[in-house]
Amino acid sequence: MKTKRELTDQELITELQNSNLLTVSIDGYRHIRDTFNTYYEYPELSSLKRLVERSIIKGEFLGAMLLTNFLMEYFCKIVLIYHYTFSNKDEVDMKNRPFQITEELQEPTDIYDEKNLHNNIEKLKKLNLIDEINFEKLMILKEKFRNSLNHANRKKLYEESVSHIEAISVENKNLVSLGQKFEKNYLLPLADFKLLENFSIANCVDYFLELDLIIKSVLKKLSEKHKK
Repeated sequence: MKTKRELTDQELITELQNSNLLTVSIDGYRHIRDTFNTYYEYPELSSLKRLVERSIIKGEFLGAMLLTNFLMEYFCKIVLIYHYTFSNKDEVDMKNRPFQITEELQEPTDIYDEKNLHNNIEKLKKLNLIDEINFEKLMILKEKFRNSLNHANRKKLYEESVSHIEAISVENKNLVSLGQKFEKNYLLPLADFKLLENFSIANCVDYFLELDLIIKSVLKKLSEKHKK
């Protein structure tokens, strides 16, 4: 039996290039270039930010939006968990007892990991970790992008947008045109491969950049609350 030859790195690169799997979106990079080399104070958040940016640069806009959804939810939880822990540390210091980081993280993790995104955003506001303007923006982003995509709610995604299509019927095994018509996009699941792509291209970058500004603002407030 003939042994299958292992492809070289260059051959694999060529294969990927021919399959359009090594594409780069110059426009995507142009739009996020200013924020690409900025980092959050917390590396666990920066690593997620970089995943979103890489997806945008590669032109994987739907993937970038789904990662941005995860970044939104994770950032809200991690800020609340750290705020709780830092506040507790202040009390621990006052009582002059040892501070065990993993032990102190246990309680807030149990609390906020079980809360839904809406409740956690409300909690950020209650703790004054997010201002009114960013609170409203975050709620809009949650409804428009996170909820619609994560729950595959096509009606929320496409709202009342329409496409111009040719209606057809089948008569005696033949396709018969019924003429041109406008149809609501959420009633066209067979066209989702293109509709989702168009939706992602139109919204991905603005969604990420808006969330990025909110995250930076909230992290600044968190730092100011607990700085010595």
